[in-house]
Amino acid sequence: DDIVISGGENISLSNIKNILFQNNDIVDVYLDTEKHDDYGTKITAFVQVTKEELSSEDIYKHLMHYLSKNQCPQDIQIVDEINHD
Repeated sequence: DDIVISGGENISLSNIKNILFQNNDIVDVYLDTEKHDDYGTKITAFVQVTKEELSSEDIYKHLMHYLSKNQCPQDIQIVDEINHD
């Protein structure tokens, strides 16, 4: 499903992806969801970037320009490659 409930809010995963792809230094994104006692659904973003200087904190700040804290992934991991299989 594209919509998950996290922190009491309905969250569109495709909206998160679209916002991440607005940053030209992000080449690929995979969003993982899992049930969580505190959040309802925990969202983890796996992000492939072109610049080593781009940190998960930078990505979080970018998301916070467009989303509330509850709508942002609880965990952002920068990875070398994303396998979509």
